[in-house]
Amino acid sequence: MLYNKIPMGKLASITDILQLLNDHFAEHLVSVIKHQSRLLLDKNQTESLLIITTDSNKFLNFIELINNNKSLRQYFLICPPLLLSEAEIQHSCDVFPVEFNEICEAAETLYGKPLNKIINIQNINLRLQVESNLRRNIILLRREFFVRGQNLLPLLYESLTGFVLNLKYMLRLKNVQITGHDKKQIISKAAGLFPIDVQPFFLVVRKFEEKKPYKIKNKELLTLFDSYLKQLMIITNEVDTMIVS
Repeated sequence: MLYNKIPMGKLASITDILQLLNDHFAEHLVSVIKHQSRLLLDKNQTESLLIITTDSNKFLNFIELINNNKSLRQYFLICPPLLLSEAEIQHSCDVFPVEFNEICEAAETLYGKPLNKIINIQNINLRLQVESNLRRNIILLRREFFVRGQNLLPLLYESLTGFVLNLKYMLRLKNVQITGHDKKQIISKAAGLFPIDVQPFFLVVRKFEEKKPYKIKNKELLTLFDSYLKQLMIITNEVDTMIVS
């Protein structure tokens, strides 16, 4: 039976978690990495722990450890962990290069190997995921147009958040390094390399983020939606024809 070393009613600390993992998984533990990123199934930016092991079959043992420790359960309700084996990460680099790059950018290695010592991201896979994400963005915009009705500005802003993330990695493929997710900075940099009109993107940011309630007529909103979609298609075609090494 796994034992409880943390007093009940107290939220587990990082030190507590590392101690428990070392007590029970020392021979299987590769890394514990704290990060804040938009990751895999997460739509929002949240703090989480990436726990890397030598054997993903230990997942049930990990669940047992959590279930026998109330403070640990409370911590992981707030900061859900991601448990992967080292082999799973290495075999997923061609599928999730954007996500793993995002973790590396905002990661704090609490134990073991840094993630950048485990992954090997190939530009060809990064280009492919960026294109896939952008094409998915276009498809979802067209579909959600009929669902969201008059509520199009929040839809465009949601789309823009994902677009900017992928645009950042298009710039990286052009050897332009940008950290963070400053929308205007990334879009401005892209305008110097790709044949896009930045105005629809900047208008979405300005109208959605301005402090006073935004006011935009329905006809203007439809025009903005159309312009935004056209520019998104242009940038998607750019990444489709991009040659990387």
